[in-house]
Amino acid sequence: MQLACLGACNEVGKSSFWLKANQVRILLDAGMKIHDHNEIPQFNKHQCDALVITHAHLDHSGGAPAVYRNANPLTFCTYPTEPLVNLLLDDSEKVALDRKKALPFSRDNRRRMDKKTSCLGYGQDYEFHDGTRLRFLDAGHIPGSAMALVETRDKSLLYTGDFNLSETRMHHAARAPKDEVDYLIIESTYGMREHPPRRDLERDFLADVRKAIEDGRTALVPAFAVGRTQELLQVLHSSEFNHRLYVNGMGKQVNQIVSDYPSYVRDFDALNDAINAAEEIRSNRQGEKLMGKPCAIVSTAGMLDGGPMLSYIREATKKGNAAIFLTGYQVEGTNGRHLVEEGKIKAEGGRFQKIDLPVKQYDFSAHAGKHDLHAFVKKVNPQKVFCVHGDECGEFAASLRNEGFDAVAPKIGDAFKL
Repeated sequence: MQLACLGACNEVGKSSFWLKANQVRILLDAGMKIHDHNEIPQFNKHQCDALVITHAHLDHSGGAPAVYRNANPLTFCTYPTEPLVNLLLDDSEKVALDRKKALPFSRDNRRRMDKKTSCLGYGQDYEFHDGTRLRFLDAGHIPGSAMALVETRDKSLLYTGDFNLSETRMHHAARAPKDEVDYLIIESTYGMREHPPRRDLERDFLADVRKAIEDGRTALVPAFAVGRTQELLQVLHSSEFNHRLYVNGMGKQVNQIVSDYPSYVRDFDALNDAINAAEEIRSNRQGEKLMGKPCAIVSTAGMLDGGPMLSYIREATKKGNAAIFLTGYQVEGTNGRHLVEEGKIKAEGGRFQKIDLPVKQYDFSAHAGKHDLHAFVKKVNPQKVFCVHGDECGEFAASLRNEGFDAVAPKIGDAFKL
């Protein structure tokens, strides 16, 4: 085996790793940094026979069509991932057009990728011509998310992608392979941090949303469209939420896609009940009329860099009768981060607008925390660990070395003979 690191090294964004296993050249993810000029890895330096997309988030899938500028590989993903990727790519094209930012691929590249895409279920093997096998394992991160296990006759490598080792309302916890692996590429997003207990987090979130509504405010809940929107609808519905609940943005389309794949969520009946209980907002005008009224609105975008939620916040600021509940990590440079740290968001024309509304942030993460990551590494017991996809990859690798593992935090461009 040979490994080259093309992205997501000591950073979160543009995940991509090139693996040669026997005669097969596999690209593990092809992400894009959507908050940094739509930057992608340098795929053209490494030809590939197969492209594996572990899940639909654009930092793992957003650059995939660009691979087809210089190659024509087979693309593998799970069944829900294919329509979710297409939905997010459609949106990225729309956003790029609105902001007059170029995308690193053409529609022809997308059409070629669509023709070459095959879907695999969890636990289903695909065997290449040289006997190398690819298998997807449930990653417990978002609908359809997968860990990728690549095996030759004498070596094995597991790439976790983004994964979660704790059960949530949406997903079962990811599980390690039955057998130990030789090499492990593991996400390190929370390699040095823990998450609050999920039950306590949900209780606090519900209490705060209820109080805001009972005080006569509109509870604005920005949420990522894939996974987070569906989870929050379940959290609110399961509590016998006795207030009007609305949903808007791309999350509505994701609801429809996820509903077509019931086996990819933990409790489909609970999810379906929650989706049906939420009223869909049909227009921006309808949504803006709700500002100042006691209700909850779950809508994109999770980091406030677009979507209906941004217009709701601007409208609510005029009326001064709303509260904002951020439910995920806010990347540096996004409106969400500006709001948390500076109390302002970027308005049209590039000017900043002061937001005089209560803001609270909650750690509804879909990533494994520090303790679970260490336990997972011990379980699979690899010969070598590559710590990627995080701001503290070096520190996480050092903590693993203290436990006796050969762990490194590779830099972009690093190559290894395994």
